[in-house]
Parts: sequence; structure tokens; C-alpha cells
Amino acid sequence: MTLSTITIIIPTYNRPQRIRTCLESLLTLEYPPDLWDVIVVNDGGATSFDGLDDDFLALLPIQLLTIENAGPATARNHGANQAKGELIAFTDDDCEVQSDWLSSAVDALQSAEVQAVGGTMINAYPDSISAETWQTYIEYLQTQLCTKDDQPLLLPSNNIIYHRATFI
Repeated sequence: MTLSTITIIIPTYNRPQRIRTCLESLLTLEYPPDLWDVIVVNDGGATSFDGLDDDFLALLPIQLLTIENAGPATARNHGANQAKGELIAFTDDDCEVQSDWLSSAVDALQSAEVQAVGGTMINAYPDSISAETWQTYIEYLQTQLCTKDDQPLLLPSNNIIYHRATFI
């Protein structure tokens, strides 16, 4: 298997503890550390980076960018335009990635027919009725919106990896 370089892009807005927890999960990645980097895009928040001290940031190959508030899609696109990796991985500031997240995606992206890979989401807030409703809705749509060979057509933006050229 050929290993690709990957840029992980995370939009954030005034959730300093959540972005820190998300970034801490990246420290567990089993993918070679010299082959991935992170771009966190602050979507105009005043406190987005408050929980990120220099000692913590030194643990990651990271860029912190700030744009004028325009929503998470604009923040993702801004990060993608700055990305250097052959692959672009997206997650959200309230997500924690699994240690095999990148290696599993790279395995799936080895096929010439595959241009994007998405994964499942596990609701971290089961006591939240809105989070549970969203989880149920996404799971339902993923079972209904599929290709003829049962490949999902809905890949949520908090767990998706593209070939950079495909995304751009």
C-alpha cells in the first residue's frame, strides 16, 4: 500500500474545549506522523483558540487560521485551499477520531474508482434529544441514499476524506 500525505481540516467557532479534545484524539492516530498535518479554521470566533497553549500546539503539525464568520462550509473550503496533502480529511471540532481513521481511509482510497471515503458517526451526546435525532436522521438517510451496489451517497462532512484534486 502506498501511503499518501493528508491534510486534516477542522472548522471551529467558539468551542475551545471541544477543539482541544478533537485535537487530542489526533495524537492517537496510527498513521505516520510525518505524512499528515492539521489546519484548524476559526470561523470568526473570539474564543475558538483559547484552550490551545503553545506546549500543546507543539505536539501537532498544525496551522491555525482565522476567517470572517461565514459558516463551517466556508471554513472547510478555506482550509482546503491551504491544504498541501494529496488527501483532504474533514472532521468537526466536536468529534473525536479513532486511531485507525486515516489508515482505513487510505486503504479504501487505493482503488482508482474511489474518490471519497466517509465513515460512521457515533453520537457522543446520547442524552441530548437533538443529537440523538440528528444521529437517527443521518443513519436513515445513509440507508436510503445509496448506489445500486449499496454504497452510500451521503457522506457527512464530519468524517470524510477526499483525493485533494477531486475536492478542489
